[in-house]
Amino acid sequence: MFPPNRNVGVNMGAHAAVNLPMSKFAFCDLALESAIQLEALKAGKNWNDKPVHSLAELLVQAARPEDKEAPASFIEASYYEPFERLTRQQLGVRQSVQDIKAYFGGAADKLRAVSVETGSAEGVAALVQFCVTLHRELARELRMEDLSGARQRRASDITP
Repeated sequence: MFPPNRNVGVNMGAHAAVNLPMSKFAFCDLALESAIQLEALKAGKNWNDKPVHSLAELLVQAARPEDKEAPASFIEASYYEPFERLTRQQLGVRQSVQDIKAYFGGAADKLRAVSVETGSAEGVAALVQFCVTLHRELARELRMEDLSGARQRRASDITP
């Protein structure tokens, strides 16, 4: 478990400010750190809102690439597939790209709005689950890429 005051959000903001693509590893870690911080809020403990709000901003950039300032990382297959799987899990059926963008945009709005004053236990619990599921789907995508890369390396090792 990460220390409670680990400030993952500052590094994420640096990527977003200059419109660089976000590392999938950092995106995955940010989702987990946000879940940890939201759990602290739900338990009435001190929490750091920076990772949560940084995740919200990253999701806005990913889900609303029509914003001229935002990178279009949403349409990259490596982000689309985990986003699509998460949306399908939550909504029960395969969704259009616009539906996926709307779902993640709505999640970003909820993450941005969360605070000690506005966070109901039920609402925060749903956001924790969203962050954990996002982390799991991003980690799954990274694992599949790692396995694919390992297969390619093995194939090139045996090719004369």
